[in-house]
Amino acid sequence: MIKYFLTGIVVLLIGLLYFLNTAYPNIKGSLLFSVFVILVASVKIWESFFTSKEKDARKYHGDWTLILTALLYFVAGIVIVLEFFIINRKLNLYFVIIGSAIFLSAILLRRWGIKTLGNQWAIHVAGPSKLNNELTLITTGPYKYVRHPIYLSYILDLMGLAVAFSAFYALFFVIIINVPSYILRSLFEEKSTLKHFGRQYSEYKNRTSFMIPLKLKS
Repeated sequence: MIKYFLTGIVVLLIGLLYFLNTAYPNIKGSLLFSVFVILVASVKIWESFFTSKEKDARKYHGDWTLILTALLYFVAGIVIVLEFFIINRKLNLYFVIIGSAIFLSAILLRRWGIKTLGNQWAIHVAGPSKLNNELTLITTGPYKYVRHPIYLSYILDLMGLAVAFSAFYALFFVIIINVPSYILRSLFEEKSTLKHFGRQYSEYKNRTSFMIPLKLKS
């Protein structure tokens, strides 16, 4: 199922970009923007579905929140693309700088989180573990401060891109749709993690923040 889902996303994205470049041939920087979008989408798919340490990571294992958040991430990206071509706002240098800084910060945060997880980097949060190694509770790196740094990085991804390209409708979409979807996925994951680690995870929750690092005591 996930393989077909990813294939569909790639085909739709390339088809949409081809159509928009044909329909709006006078948009300044449209080709460069399109290449950037394809690059970001490719890296996102590779990072999420091809670097997981799970067995059969690209098979559906009942984790509907994975499909939901991935689909809504794609939809938010499409809104950014549509705003760039159809509304075609003039880019604001300050927004480009701020948005780029947020986007790059998201990439660094995600890489930090994935590196910290090591052999426990997984994308499925439902059902039995698909990892080949024994699970341990990770409380170092970004997990020392927040319980869901990778989901936070996905939100910052979209916010950064929306700000950089002055895609304000997309930014609104991210806030009211994508943010709640990642919160839902995080809660879904915490329920599963609590079952596995019990009191150890309860104590970890008490000393860390959900996504925003509000508890910074060492």
